Amino acid sequence: MNVVQALLGTRIRKPRSLSREELRALWEFRLGQIDLRPDVSREEDFEAFVRDFDVDGRVWYLLERGKPVGMYLQAVRLVEHGGQRLVVGAPDYVFMARHLRRHPALALGVAWLTVWPMLRHPLRRPVMTGGVYPSSYIGWRRMVERCFSLGDPSLSEDERELVARLGPLIWGEAWVGDGTLQFRTIPEASRPRSELGVRLFEAYEAMNPEWRTGRALFFASPMGLRDVGLGLQRALFSKRRTAGASLAPAGAAGRANAE
Repeated sequence: MNVVQALLGTRIRKPRSLSREELRALWEFRLGQIDLRPDVSREEDFEAFVRDFDVDGRVWYLLERGKPVGMYLQAVRLVEHGGQRLVVGAPDYVFMARHLRRHPALALGVAWLTVWPMLRHPLRRPVMTGGVYPSSYIGWRRMVERCFSLGDPSLSEDERELVARLGPLIWGEAWVGDGTLQFRTIPEASRPRSELGVRLFEAYEAMNPEWRTGRALFFASPMGLRDVGLGLQRALFSKRRTAGASLAPAGAAGRANAE
């Protein structure tokens, strides 16, 4: 897919504007990228998927010959915490077709949907959050230095309080008290090869040893326009980036809609 084709195939919509038919097409694309847990039925998962799009924010997706080949949902929450006014990005469903894993379209779409709420709410402190399996955690940490999770013993009390507040607020019943999330999917069990990748994988596994059962690690990362620019640069130009690395984590569980 060349640049012109990517531009013509790009769609950015309000999540609530998508019809059930459009959502089912995105859902079917997602199921081609990751497996459901054995105890989760397809229709149960689809109904949860539909509910996950009942949020404020934007969804980016990419069409090729009329079918989805990439997607990214960015929910946005306005939160008051510790005397600060936050604009919180809550990414979910970050997927790209295997033949397009190194295509820049996803990174550019994610960057725009990350910058958009910052520009819309310039007086609020931006924070990106997410639930990640090992491969997405490694991709995120390659590009973003500040990443807070409850299992990290180096967190300050303020950082720990931020994670503990945002986790259940955004993810609702999926939140597990130890700082992980129970997803409806099962990740691929693979290990990285690079020295940095192995180090990050081991750090992840220490914080979330049950990830193979569909547990994802929750994180919060304070962000700014500079962070987005550096992350985009690393995603597009780093020779060491892994296939499918992006500016955002992949997720598959439902967030809480209530503030």
